[in-house]
Amino acid sequence: MAPRVLVVDDEPALVDILVEILTDAGYDASGAGDGLAALAMVERERPALVLSDVQMPRLDGIGLAARLRQRSIPVVLMSAVRWPHQMTDVAFLAKPFDLDELLVTVDAALAALAPQEPQPKSVGRHAAPAASDGPQGSGPAELSRAARRPPSDAPAAYYRAASR
Repeated sequence: MAPRVLVVDDEPALVDILVEILTDAGYDASGAGDGLAALAMVERERPALVLSDVQMPRLDGIGLAARLRQRSIPVVLMSAVRWPHQMTDVAFLAKPFDLDELLVTVDAALAALAPQEPQPKSVGRHAAPAASDGPQGSGPAELSRAARRPPSDAPAAYYRAASR
Protein backbone atom coordinates (compact mmCIF):
# COMPACT_ATOMS: atom_id res chain seq x y z
CA MET A 1 0.00 0.00 0.00
CA ALA A 2 1.35 3.42 -0.96
CA PRO A 3 2.16 5.83 1.88
CA ARG A 4 -0.51 8.50 2.31
CA VAL A 5 0.75 12.09 2.04
CA LEU A 6 -1.47 15.08 2.82
CA VAL A 7 -0.54 18.35 1.06
CA VAL A 8 -1.75 21.51 2.83
CA ASP A 9 -1.57 24.94 1.20
CA ASP A 10 -3.93 27.87 0.71
CA GLU A 11 -3.05 28.02 -3.00
CA PRO A 12 -5.39 25.46 -4.65
CA ALA A 13 -3.35 25.30 -7.87
CA LEU A 14 -0.21 24.43 -5.92
CA VAL A 15 -2.07 21.75 -3.93
CA ASP A 16 -3.34 20.23 -7.19
CA ILE A 17 0.15 20.22 -8.74
CA LEU A 18 1.83 18.71 -5.69
CA VAL A 19 -0.88 16.06 -5.29
CA GLU A 20 -0.45 15.12 -8.95
CA ILE A 21 3.35 14.96 -8.66
CA LEU A 22 3.20 12.83 -5.51
CA THR A 23 0.54 10.55 -7.02
CA ASP A 24 2.67 10.08 -10.14
CA ALA A 25 5.58 9.21 -7.84
CA GLY A 26 3.54 6.41 -6.28
CA TYR A 27 2.14 8.06 -3.16
CA ASP A 28 -1.51 8.14 -2.08
CA ALA A 29 -1.74 11.95 -2.03
CA SER A 30 -4.60 14.26 -1.15
CA GLY A 31 -4.89 17.98 -0.41
CA ALA A 32 -6.38 20.50 2.01
CA GLY A 33 -6.64 24.30 1.81
CA ASP A 34 -5.62 25.17 5.39
CA GLY A 35 -4.67 23.69 8.73
CA LEU A 36 -8.22 23.23 10.02
CA ALA A 37 -9.29 21.40 6.87
CA ALA A 38 -6.14 19.26 7.20
CA LEU A 39 -7.03 18.33 10.80
CA ALA A 40 -10.49 17.23 9.65
CA MET A 41 -8.90 15.06 6.95
CA VAL A 42 -6.45 13.58 9.46
CA GLU A 43 -9.43 12.49 11.57
CA ARG A 44 -10.89 10.59 8.59
CA GLU A 45 -7.74 9.08 7.15
CA ARG A 46 -4.41 9.22 8.94
CA PRO A 47 -1.56 10.24 6.61
CA ALA A 48 1.95 8.88 6.94
CA LEU A 49 3.27 12.42 6.31
CA VAL A 50 1.92 15.97 6.01
CA LEU A 51 3.53 18.47 3.63
CA SER A 52 2.31 21.91 4.73
CA ASP A 53 2.75 25.55 3.86
CA VAL A 54 3.69 27.78 6.81
CA GLN A 55 1.53 30.85 6.16
CA MET A 56 -2.17 29.97 5.80
CA PRO A 57 -5.45 31.36 7.08
CA ARG A 58 -7.38 29.84 10.03
CA LEU A 59 -4.55 27.54 11.21
CA ASP A 60 -1.00 28.05 9.94
CA GLY A 61 1.57 25.34 9.28
CA ILE A 62 3.38 25.82 12.59
CA GLY A 63 0.13 25.40 14.55
CA LEU A 64 -0.78 22.41 12.40
CA ALA A 65 2.64 20.83 12.98
CA ALA A 66 2.27 21.31 16.74
CA ARG A 67 -1.12 19.57 16.72
CA LEU A 68 0.11 16.77 14.50
CA ARG A 69 3.14 16.26 16.76
CA GLN A 70 0.67 15.22 19.49
CA ARG A 71 -0.59 12.52 17.12
CA SER A 72 2.92 11.45 16.07
CA ILE A 73 2.35 12.48 12.46
CA PRO A 74 5.51 13.89 10.84
CA VAL A 75 5.41 17.20 8.99
CA VAL A 76 7.51 18.81 6.26
CA LEU A 77 6.96 22.59 6.26
CA MET A 78 7.38 24.61 3.08
CA SER A 79 7.50 28.38 2.77
CA ALA A 80 8.95 31.29 0.84
CA VAL A 81 9.66 33.04 4.16
CA ARG A 82 12.36 32.32 6.74
CA TRP A 83 12.67 28.84 8.21
CA PRO A 84 10.82 28.68 11.56
CA HIS A 85 13.88 27.69 13.64
CA GLN A 86 11.87 27.03 16.80
CA MET A 87 10.56 23.82 15.19
CA THR A 88 13.54 21.49 15.19
CA ASP A 89 11.60 18.26 14.65
CA VAL A 90 10.23 19.07 11.21
CA ALA A 91 11.88 19.17 7.81
CA PHE A 92 11.69 22.34 5.72
CA LEU A 93 11.50 23.08 2.00
CA ALA A 94 12.16 26.65 0.89
CA LYS A 95 9.77 27.80 -1.85
CA PRO A 96 10.31 27.73 -4.73
CA PHE A 97 11.84 24.30 -4.52
CA ASP A 98 13.19 21.80 -6.98
CA LEU A 99 10.67 19.06 -7.74
CA ASP A 100 13.36 16.39 -7.37
CA GLU A 101 14.17 17.87 -3.96
CA LEU A 102 10.49 17.61 -3.03
CA LEU A 103 10.48 13.90 -3.80
CA VAL A 104 13.82 13.29 -2.06
CA THR A 105 12.56 15.13 1.04
CA VAL A 106 9.28 13.19 1.13
CA ASP A 107 11.13 9.90 0.57
CA ALA A 108 13.65 10.72 3.32
CA ALA A 109 10.96 11.83 5.79
CA LEU A 110 9.06 8.58 5.23
CA ALA A 111 12.25 6.50 5.37
CA ALA A 112 13.04 8.04 8.76
CA LEU A 113 9.77 6.51 10.00
CA ALA A 114 10.56 3.01 8.78
CA PRO A 115 11.67 0.55 11.44
CA GLN A 116 15.44 0.27 11.44
CA GLU A 117 16.88 -3.17 10.73
CA PRO A 118 19.60 -4.36 13.10
CA GLN A 119 23.07 -3.52 11.84
CA PRO A 120 25.09 -6.54 10.65
CA LYS A 121 27.99 -7.46 12.90
CA SER A 122 31.50 -6.88 11.67
CA VAL A 123 33.25 -10.03 10.52
CA GLY A 124 37.01 -9.82 10.78
CA ARG A 125 38.38 -6.61 9.32
CA HIS A 126 35.47 -6.15 6.88
CA ALA A 127 31.99 -5.21 7.91
CA ALA A 128 28.98 -5.87 5.75
CA PRO A 129 27.43 -2.66 4.43
CA ALA A 130 24.67 -1.39 6.70
CA ALA A 131 21.15 -1.60 5.30
CA SER A 132 20.55 1.99 6.31
CA ASP A 133 23.64 3.29 4.53
CA GLY A 134 21.89 5.53 2.06
CA PRO A 135 21.91 9.09 0.91
CA GLN A 136 22.72 11.74 3.44
CA GLY A 137 19.77 13.65 4.78
CA SER A 138 17.57 10.85 6.06
CA GLY A 139 17.65 11.98 9.70
CA PRO A 140 15.57 14.99 10.79
CA ALA A 141 18.56 17.31 11.30
CA GLU A 142 20.24 16.21 8.07
CA LEU A 143 16.93 16.43 6.23
CA SER A 144 16.42 20.00 7.42
CA ARG A 145 19.91 21.02 6.28
CA ALA A 146 19.50 19.25 2.93
CA ALA A 147 16.10 20.81 2.38
CA ARG A 148 17.54 24.33 2.69
CA ARG A 149 20.02 24.06 -0.18
CA PRO A 150 19.23 26.21 -3.23
CA PRO A 151 17.09 24.51 -5.89
CA SER A 152 18.35 23.96 -9.43
CA ASP A 153 17.01 26.37 -12.02
CA ALA A 154 15.00 24.18 -14.42
CA PRO A 155 12.63 22.41 -11.99
CA ALA A 156 12.29 25.58 -9.89
CA ALA A 157 11.30 27.51 -13.01
CA TYR A 158 8.66 24.86 -13.69
CA TYR A 159 7.44 25.12 -10.10
CA ARG A 160 7.26 28.93 -10.27
CA ALA A 161 5.36 28.82 -13.57
CA ALA A 162 3.00 26.09 -12.40
CA SER A 163 2.18 27.82 -9.12
CA ARG A 164 0.93 31.05 -10.73
